Amino acid sequence: MKKVETRFKVRSYELDSFGHVNHAVYVQYLEFARSEMFRSIGFSMQDAFRKGIYPVVANLTVNYRKELLLHDEVLLTCFISKIGRSSFTIREEGYKLTNGQMKAFDAEVVMAFVDKTSSVSVMIPTEVRNQFQQLLFS
Repeated sequence: MKKVETRFKVRSYELDSFGHVNHAVYVQYLEFARSEMFRSIGFSMQDAFRKGIYPVVANLTVNYRKELLLHDEVLLTCFISKIGRSSFTIREEGYKLTNGQMKAFDAEVVMAFVDKTSSVSVMIPTEVRNQFQQLLFS
């Protein structure tokens, strides 16, 4: 239905010794975008946890396409591509906006809901499924 967009500039502490964004920082960018996506539909990790469940990253694949450098402006897009019984798949893309727009990285993240006591996967609650439908984009 919709993609959520977030913008920011690369900060100096995100760079490695080669002067570009360290590969591990991209995972933090992805988490930030997911957090903004969840916030945009009113989904709260804290509320889910209080109900005894929470989503965890089950699989993460990142494709690095163009390096990001200090002060580059970055556009992150994020949407849900699939909703299963206990898991859902998120597609995320990062675009370098400095000197035009080019894809810098993309990722696919599979998340699963688990019981906070047993850490066993559980069905996505109907209320959450309905919220996530707003972000389903193909």
